[in-house]
Amino acid sequence: EKWQALLRERVEPYFHEHRLDFETVLLGYLVVAEEGLARELLTEMEEEEAEFEGLAKRYHRPEVETLASPAGTHKAFWGGLIGPLRRRDATGEMGARAFSVKEGAALGPFHLEEGWALVKVLRVDGATLDDKTRATIADALFTEWLDSARTELPVERLYRT
Repeated sequence: EKWQALLRERVEPYFHEHRLDFETVLLGYLVVAEEGLARELLTEMEEEEAEFEGLAKRYHRPEVETLASPAGTHKAFWGGLIGPLRRRDATGEMGARAFSVKEGAALGPFHLEEGWALVKVLRVDGATLDDKTRATIADALFTEWLDSARTELPVERLYRT
């Protein structure tokens, strides 16, 4: 109980200090086999000649059902979804760019093992201190404390060599 109270009083300051880490995006993705086709489709989207969802339905490769994502990935009818993906979990160029553009922007192509990905930023959500975020922060604070305790406290050998 004492630990829980201590964690609770540290959660809010941690959240405010790391607020950007808890912003999220929801991304739609489409993977095609060739870079040239990916660039052509991106140009069509940028020039508003085609909608992302329509292209994803037309060009979706059924053998590419999911993309790896720390936040989890869900198959969708028009290609796939990544997210919600927190900024702190976003990696590589795709992750960095997804948080640097406005909602509705199309990005890519990004080279993956499966082919060339195009991504559309479907939704950008600011950070909120909800129960899930509180639990995530409490876990991080506890892990941080445990790691520091392990390095600061002397450890006795309890066995003979």
